[in-house]
Amino acid sequence: MPLYEYKCLECGAITEVLRSIKSCNDTMNCARCGAATKRIMSMFNTVGLAISQKKRKTLNTDRSEKAQSTGVRMEGGSATFERCSFQNLQTGISVAKGSKLSMDGNKFKNVDKPVEVTDE
Repeated sequence: MPLYEYKCLECGAITEVLRSIKSCNDTMNCARCGAATKRIMSMFNTVGLAISQKKRKTLNTDRSEKAQSTGVRMEGGSATFERCSFQNLQTGISVAKGSKLSMDGNKFKNVDKPVEVTDE
């Protein structure tokens, strides 16, 4: 199931939701204030090397030196990472405090901080 992001029209909070493609445009209320939300384009970071064990897809092949960046940034909501590899990064996954993160079978190679929790 795809992960969609919704932005609150009142407070600006961003919420990530796993939904079927059929229900991606269904209405949703903000988890923080209860106001209406609008689906937004999801942003992602492709600096460094991240490989999905299922698809073996390489996002960036620059292995010469450690990237000065973060593999994945979550500003709230929930996400699941299974059997992924994070390589040559300062931070593998950066999550905002209060986010729900589920991980299983992930590998971190040459990553200073596999998981970082931020106050944002």
